[in-house]
Amino acid sequence: MMRCLCSLLKDFSFALMEEKNKRRIYSFNDIAHFALELLVDDCRKEGKGFVPTNIARRYQKQFDEIYVDEYQDTSLLQEVILNAVSGVSVGKNNIFMVGDIKQSIYGFRQARPDIFLEKYNTYTNESQSEKLICLYSNFRSRKGVVNGVNSVFSNIMRKATCDMDYTEKEYLNYGAVYYENPCDDTVNDICELITIGKRTPNSYEIWDDADDTETVALYLVNRIKSMIHSGYKVYDGNTGSLRNIRAGDIAVLMRNAKGYSSQLADIFSANGLSAFTETKGGFFISPEINTILS
Repeated sequence: MMRCLCSLLKDFSFALMEEKNKRRIYSFNDIAHFALELLVDDCRKEGKGFVPTNIARRYQKQFDEIYVDEYQDTSLLQEVILNAVSGVSVGKNNIFMVGDIKQSIYGFRQARPDIFLEKYNTYTNESQSEKLICLYSNFRSRKGVVNGVNSVFSNIMRKATCDMDYTEKEYLNYGAVYYENPCDDTVNDICELITIGKRTPNSYEIWDDADDTETVALYLVNRIKSMIHSGYKVYDGNTGSLRNIRAGDIAVLMRNAKGYSSQLADIFSANGLSAFTETKGGFFISPEINTILS
C-alpha cells in the first residue's frame, strides 16, 4: 500500500513539475530547491554530506560576511544554502545569526528551531569561531511587560515540549532605566490579560470569544481615555524625559486586522479618539471598482 502511494506521489510530482515548466510558473519552494540544486551536491551516501558546487564556491569568494535575522525560523533547506555560500565548508565561520527561540512560530513552514538550539547549546562566549552573544537586556519595555513575558514563558516553555527550559538564565532583564523615576507612579506597572466575552451557560470558567467588535472597541476607547486623563507617563526620546501619554503614542495590535481595523478606527473616531489604520487592500477591493466588477 505504501509503495503504491509513494509511486503515485512521485508520478504526480513529476507531472506537476512538467506542467509548471510548460507554463514557466513556479512556487517559492520550487525556486528554493532550484537554488539548492545549483549550490550543493548531495553526497550523503558517500558520507560527505552536502558539498558546495563550483557556483557556490564563487559566491563564497563574493561574500565577506553573511547576516541572518530571525534565525530560529530557518529551515533545513535554507541552512544548507547558507552554509554552501558561506565559508563554513572551508573553516571560515563568517555567518552572524540573530534569533529568539521564543519567537519561533513557523514550524508549519518547515522551520527548524532545533538548528538554532544546537548552536545555542554548543557555542560559547569564549570561542572566537563559534561565539555565543546573549542579548538579554530589554531597553524598550516597562517592568510589567518584561516580568509578564518571563512569567508566561517560565510556565509554558519546557524541554519536553520546546526542547528548552525557560529558566532564570534565559530571563529578559529590565533595561529601560529611564522609567526609574521616583516621582513616576507607573514604574510598577503590571502586565494585564483582559478577557472580553460571555460566560457559557452554567460555567464560570469557560468563555466564548467576543464576536462583537464594538464591545472590544468601546473597552479600548475607555481604557485609552482613562490613561490620557490620569496623566499616564511615557518616555519621550526627543526630550529624554517622561511626559503625559498622548493618543498617538498608542498602537492597537490585532491578530487579523483585515476587515476589523477600519471598523475599530471608525468607532474610535466616533468616540473622540483620532485613529489611523493601514490595511492591505489594493485597487480591486476599493468600493468603486467592486461596484463596476459586480
